[in-house]
Amino acid sequence: DSSSAAAAVHVALDTTAKYLFVANFGGKSVDVFKLMADGTVGALSDTKTVGTNPHGVFPEPSGKGVFVPCLASNEVFQFTFDAATGKLTKSAESLKLPGTGPRHMAFSKDGGFAYLIEENANAVAVLKINKADATLTDTGATNAVATVPADVKTMITGNTLKGRAAEVFVHPSGKFLYATSRLDTVNGANTSSTQGYLGWFAIKADGTLAPGNFVKVGNEPRGFHM
Repeated sequence: DSSSAAAAVHVALDTTAKYLFVANFGGKSVDVFKLMADGTVGALSDTKTVGTNPHGVFPEPSGKGVFVPCLASNEVFQFTFDAATGKLTKSAESLKLPGTGPRHMAFSKDGGFAYLIEENANAVAVLKINKADATLTDTGATNAVATVPADVKTMITGNTLKGRAAEVFVHPSGKFLYATSRLDTVNGANTSSTQGYLGWFAIKADGTLAPGNFVKVGNEPRGFHM
C-alpha cells in the first residue's frame, strides 16, 4: 500500500509488531498500516497531520506513546497508540524546540528518557518520558550534548562549517548512546561535503549524557544501526 503523502522517509514497527508507522517528510503526516500474518503491509488504519517535514516516527518502549520529530517546524508531536484499533490519539501539544531541527530519537533502556538528535543544533537533547501518559518534558539545554567535538562546534558557531546531526541509537546494554553528524563547508550559498563524525556518550544513572568521544568517519554519515 502507498503512504498518504509524498516522500515517506522513515518507518517503524509498533511494540506488538502488528502495525507499521510511516513518517511522510513531504506531506506533514504520519500513517499507520496493519501488518498481515505473512509480513506484508495491509490496509491503512490511521493518518494524522503533524508539523513540517516529519523526519521519523518513534514508539516508546512501553508501546503507549508515539513521537514524531518535525525538522522544519522545530517540534515533536505526541500521540498515544491503541494496538487494538490501530489508531493514534493526540496526547499533548507538540513539544516546541525552536531552531533545533528535531530529526530522530532513541530511548533509555528503562523507558524513562528519550534522546532526540537535533540536526540544526548539532546536539542530542534529553527528554523525560512521563510514564503515566507517555508525554515528553525537555530537561533543558544544560543536559544537551554536542554531536561534534568542541573545536568543530566552535567553527560551526563561527559559520565556517555547517553541522547536520543525523542519527542516534542507544546500545542494547543501555549504557551508551551513539550519534552521527555531517559537516559541510560554507562558501556563500554553496556547500560541499566534508568529514563527518560518529560520537559515543556514556548514559549516566540519572539518564543524562556524559560529554562525547568522537571519531572521524566518511562523508555524509546519515544512518547507521546496531
